[in-house]
Amino acid sequence: MSIIINSFRLEFKLILMYIFLLSFLVSCTSNKKALYLYKDFEKFKPKTIAILPIENIQIAGNDSKTLKKYILDAIKSRGYTIIDIQSNNKILTESNIKFESIIEDKMVIKKICEEFNADALFISKLIMYKSTFSGVNQLVINFIIMNKDGIAIWKDNIGMNSMSLGSAALLDLMLPPIQKWITNSINTVPKY
Repeated sequence: MSIIINSFRLEFKLILMYIFLLSFLVSCTSNKKALYLYKDFEKFKPKTIAILPIENIQIAGNDSKTLKKYILDAIKSRGYTIIDIQSNNKILTESNIKFESIIEDKMVIKKICEEFNADALFISKLIMYKSTFSGVNQLVINFIIMNKDGIAIWKDNIGMNSMSLGSAALLDLMLPPIQKWITNSINTVPKY
């Protein structure tokens, strides 16, 4: 029994060391470029961005609020005026808006922008999944800014892997480095 407990402790320490090493390496990379930046971004540069709730299935409560706060703070730091749209907003609940459908429906984008007097929408989706074959957990967050005409003017994503941790444990342990990754990603949005 003692051998099993010591083995577990060693494995847990190795996992934590891996996470902190990965966090350090990512924090050292500050020259990140956006996955996509619209060629005429300056022409369509929004002054006011409405931030939709993070779409996810597995994460709720404080973790979701924490991630959204990281996004709000990062966009504010770029000089944009932000409008924080809550998940219980009437327009969102009536339209049953999802990440995939909103980026394809220019009328919904226009309706939300007009309702909130915003020049663009910031849409994000968190995806967590576990490979039953390899035992690797993966967390991916996709970001996109769409102007009021439905044109994607900026896109990026962040992703990370971890072995032998459950989804909730992965997110709890990764929140500090996730904040840095979100900031690095959003820092690729040109300043206002």
